[in-house]
Amino acid sequence: MFNSLRQKRDPKPEKPSQPEASTASTALATLDPQDPQGAQGVQGALAQLLTDAHNALKKGHTDVAEKRFTEAMELDTTCSEARYHLGCLYFQRHETEHAEHQWLKAIEHNPLEKGAYNALASLYFKQGQAKKALRYWKQFIYLRPTDALAHYNVGLVYQKLGMMRDSNQYMKQFMALKPHCPEAKELRAHYQQSIEVAHHNLKQAELHLQQGRLKKAREAYAASFGLVPLHYKMYLHYGNVLYKLQAWDEAVAVYREGLREAPDNPNMLINYAVACEKTNDLFQTLWALTKVISLYPNNAPAKVRQHYSTVWKQTGTRSMDDKLKEAEALMKNDGHDAAEWLLVQITEVAMHACPDYLSVVSPAKDRLKLLRNPKKQAAANAFEKAEYHFMTRQWQGAKTHYKRYLDLVPDGPGALEARRKLAEIEDTLTYGELNTEIPRLKRHDDLTDDGPDGAAGADDSPAVA
Repeated sequence: MFNSLRQKRDPKPEKPSQPEASTASTALATLDPQDPQGAQGVQGALAQLLTDAHNALKKGHTDVAEKRFTEAMELDTTCSEARYHLGCLYFQRHETEHAEHQWLKAIEHNPLEKGAYNALASLYFKQGQAKKALRYWKQFIYLRPTDALAHYNVGLVYQKLGMMRDSNQYMKQFMALKPHCPEAKELRAHYQQSIEVAHHNLKQAELHLQQGRLKKAREAYAASFGLVPLHYKMYLHYGNVLYKLQAWDEAVAVYREGLREAPDNPNMLINYAVACEKTNDLFQTLWALTKVISLYPNNAPAKVRQHYSTVWKQTGTRSMDDKLKEAEALMKNDGHDAAEWLLVQITEVAMHACPDYLSVVSPAKDRLKLLRNPKKQAAANAFEKAEYHFMTRQWQGAKTHYKRYLDLVPDGPGALEARRKLAEIEDTLTYGELNTEIPRLKRHDDLTDDGPDGAAGADDSPAVA
């Protein structure tokens, strides 16, 4: 319906003049990163290379910029800034695989590299990988919550996925951030038109339903389903029509959308449970029945309790094991929203039927929180690298990563340990490494009669009587 907002292209670079030699690149071979003074020199050289690269970009010398960014990356393989800009240069040359590799590496080394998230999302969107684009744009919004273009693009992706409720949420945020831009005005006009069309279709659907024309009602409901979020009763009616037409999978999808509008509606939950059973998804049936019993512990129908017991005997924890594996797979393949929904469901079922299972779910929930929070992920990566450098006695590397951890999460769980080891590293760099070997105590027969200077003693009597 809408095209992604077009970003302004950089002007075509002029033909580069003779590149100047980098003063930083000529001195790199003489620097030792393990030496404190050498490490400072490396950081200075890295900063100079990045400065030279950016200056070359401003002058249109893309070949020089690429060379300097490459040198910076070779000097410090974790330099996310160099990797991000190298990716952009590769992308301009239509070398998308190389660009993607550099952007992914930039995020791996620095999960706070905002530009790489935006670049990857744009790339995946153009390649038709909507779910991947969605993941990276949402991560970008987490880091830059006031970026209007990113909100617009996320709304566009949700629209392509048919998730109108989520699309509207992000589009409204875009209009709030950029209320006077042409796209915002176009969106407002479109929403008004969509609402009018949806209302007309819903009236037609209700009329067909009253007259028993289920196929006609289905078509009219479907015409409204993709335009605007519906009232939960419309989802209930639409799902019932699909159920009667034995379109089980479609009914499940419609009931699920209805549950987003009315998550505690018992009729929606019971109908969802029955439809899921038709598709052999017994875990979803179990979850929906659990919700009804939990919401109405004293008033839940006897048939619901009886059916719940039957399904639990059929599946037990096996269905939870399967869904937990599914959630883990979703987390690895950018399906964070779906993974979160599954983990919430597993938790609710476990709390009602098997509280001991909560300890199995908790690690997966913690991993998902880490994936959704780039700052915590960066802190965890920094602490892990710091511990490795500390164990291998690479003091400068350990010092750098411990400080990065404290900058990100000064009150984090490893903050006390990081500060203690930083103090120990400072002492080591200042006074040298201490001899940590325990000296062996001498026995009396190891002692000699030599004096302090190695000369013979005043007499020949033994040192120990």
